[in-house]
Amino acid sequence: MYLVESFPDRDSLQQALQYASDYWDAHEKRVESDNMTYYLLRERGNEIRIAQSLWVPTVVEFTRVSIGGILNLSSEEMSIFPDLWPIEQEQLYMKREFLSGPFIHGSRSMVDFPGSELVAQDEKIRIANWGKYIMPSFLGRRLISYSDSYFDDIYDVFDESFWFRFPDGGEFPYPVFIKTIRKNRSMIIQNANDFNDFCMGTMTYKGFMFSEVMNIKEDQYGKEEYRIYVIQEKPINASRCVDYDVIDIPHDILTFAQEFSEQHQEIFSSYVLDVAHCSDGKYRVVELNNLSASGRYRSNDFAKILWAIIDT
Repeated sequence: MYLVESFPDRDSLQQALQYASDYWDAHEKRVESDNMTYYLLRERGNEIRIAQSLWVPTVVEFTRVSIGGILNLSSEEMSIFPDLWPIEQEQLYMKREFLSGPFIHGSRSMVDFPGSELVAQDEKIRIANWGKYIMPSFLGRRLISYSDSYFDDIYDVFDESFWFRFPDGGEFPYPVFIKTIRKNRSMIIQNANDFNDFCMGTMTYKGFMFSEVMNIKEDQYGKEEYRIYVIQEKPINASRCVDYDVIDIPHDILTFAQEFSEQHQEIFSSYVLDVAHCSDGKYRVVELNNLSASGRYRSNDFAKILWAIIDT
């Protein structure tokens, strides 16, 4: 296998490698920052370092957008390991996008990478629209996600009395969580005016997920949410959704993830599963994310993820 890491430009790549180096030189010293770009660059830099330590060939793709389109370089120029190039045509590769959100309408790249991507395009589309496919027993709430229809499907999920209030601006019987499928905006709405405000701040009106609000347990670390990486139907590792603290993972989390994988193996193969421990004591799916655009938390060991792909 080989790894493809996407960056806007060379400066971003160099900054990522520097952040990763500083992080390890400081023995993972905590850096408090509300700048998500810092965390994203640091972890992408760490991924390159880890791949290098495992002798996994790594290719960097620069996708700086300009008036003229996308900047692309030749395969030789992009390779982190020139001596390991060329890549064999039948190899599997894992792609890591720089920006967040599922890129479901085709790759941003014009580079024809050899081999096959771990997650095919049709699976990426299913993951982006995960709410349509998950068994209700794993959700524990009413939810719908859609990208090509308006309210027709939603009538089948939520009470008709609820959506009857939508056109007139009245208050909803209960609050609803709404998020764009691209995951770039979310909020809790309580009436039609809230929904209109949400849409005004969104680039597109198509591609929403509606959900009843989840009641999630909290402790000293915050909400009890977990992220699990699943590779070829196998949960590889799980982490509490925190950056620096190593927190023991309840065995029930991995059991839940394994059960979910087995029940959905005909639909999803490799993905990132977010799970919450709810106030009633049960574990429930928060959402699914594409491997190419998902972050990693403290215990989502990237080396284990790479080894799992190598072993496929």
